[in-house]
Amino acid sequence: MFLKPRMLLGLVIAFVGGLAGNDPMATLFVVVGTFIPACGLGGTWWRWFVLSLSAWAGGSAVLMVLRLGSGLDLPGTATQLDTIMTVLAACSSAVVGTSLNWAASRMIRQR
Repeated sequence: MFLKPRMLLGLVIAFVGGLAGNDPMATLFVVVGTFIPACGLGGTWWRWFVLSLSAWAGGSAVLMVLRLGSGLDLPGTATQLDTIMTVLAACSSAVVGTSLNWAASRMIRQR
């Protein structure tokens, strides 16, 4: 099964957000990574929400393994507040993206 380019791009961006750890830009990466496939591909909002959070969690897990196995100066892991903000931001981004896609398709159909 091949992934569509927009879906792959969104999941990669969300994964990079997980690798960013407790950096404030991590939440922005997850928001953008959720919005791109939600707005570009359509479907239900929870699909993109779950997929992007899974990619973010995968990036966080890779960061934890890298922190355990090396002495490099890597970003810290996400705190509870970072996690809550990321989940809420990804949910709202998925809802907004799918709503925009729905509105655009509705406007096109009414023409």
